[in-house]
Amino acid sequence: MAERTHLSFEDFADRSEIVVRYNNLYLHFVTTGAGPDYRGTGHFRRFLKEHPRLEEKLREGIMGRSESEGTSASLKPFDEDLYEAYKIMRSYGASDRDLFK
Repeated sequence: MAERTHLSFEDFADRSEIVVRYNNLYLHFVTTGAGPDYRGTGHFRRFLKEHPRLEEKLREGIMGRSESEGTSASLKPFDEDLYEAYKIMRSYGASDRDLFK
């Protein structure tokens, strides 16, 4: 069965599961810890080159968020922008597995 082009926004932002559906996608916008590994991928380097304003907005927001409510809740304000980044990187040929691992 072929993988869909991308998740719908509703599926992407669904928090009915224990883990946010997009798992580690946000690590593409973190410059510490595991972030540099995600930022070094081909799909992210292309995203950074073609969408520097969106990358900057997500990086600054995600790096500056308070995790006192937990990762899922602290990322909720970024759902729409993360979803846009997700769709863009999917259009480059990255799979959900590549983006969410």
